[in-house]
Amino acid sequence: MIDSRFVDTLVLGLGDRLADAADIVHQTAMWTHGSVDRMIEAGYGKSRATGLRLAADALCRFKVLERDQSGWRPNPLACTPELASTLHGADAGRRMAIRETLPTLAATLPAEPSALGRLLPTAGLRHVLVNRTDDAFLDIAASAQLSITVMAPYLNEEGTKWAVSVLRASPAERKILVIREYPKVKVHIDMVSDDLRAGRVEIFDYHLASNRGWYETFHAKVVLADDTTAYIGSANFLKYWRHSVEIGVVVKGDVARTLHFVVAAILQIAAPIAY
Repeated sequence: MIDSRFVDTLVLGLGDRLADAADIVHQTAMWTHGSVDRMIEAGYGKSRATGLRLAADALCRFKVLERDQSGWRPNPLACTPELASTLHGADAGRRMAIRETLPTLAATLPAEPSALGRLLPTAGLRHVLVNRTDDAFLDIAASAQLSITVMAPYLNEEGTKWAVSVLRASPAERKILVIREYPKVKVHIDMVSDDLRAGRVEIFDYHLASNRGWYETFHAKVVLADDTTAYIGSANFLKYWRHSVEIGVVVKGDVARTLHFVVAAILQIAAPIAY
């Protein structure tokens, strides 16, 4: 049985070379015709040779392979089919973890009849990867546990109701709406004030006067769940968004954590609004 601590150390040490290393171990466990270098050229050709040789060097450091004047050779005590299967499984898990943190596209298409809406399904299968902005917002809201934040620089009556519906769809303990120039949108806030209070939504106005005669404010459109998932894009919470294309990305992992860091700083300087 393979020592799990050795495998953990090996997987971490191989890093991006994990898939190449798994292939080498798989082949060399059954290779009886000379050095790993010959196996690489015979089995994979020149296209992968460089990456495989780098992986072979890494396997030498962990004594899975040994090197002599003729090239790399397998260490029969370590280079086994069982290790190959373990490395392939680790590589599959690593690829899945990377895939889960890749950005996805969220888009709002013009209301029907829409020329773009008719064209996309006929342009190729990739159209199925375009998520609807509404669905992306609700998915993000549903995933939040501690906090859900909506940053909406522009609001009208319909957009305010939409923002509130996104916030109230979340099970998060804290619900936050960041706006700009509260006096200009107060009429819309007042219309949904009962829903805002019922959802215990906090409102912050990020619109700070400068002694130079201009204002510090924001234009970003953001929906942020905890520090794990976020939408960043062009979708405004306005009525006319239904007649224009809006595009954004849903991000996770380090990008979401960095965005959470920035939003937390904004909340420290924005003015809390009593409604």
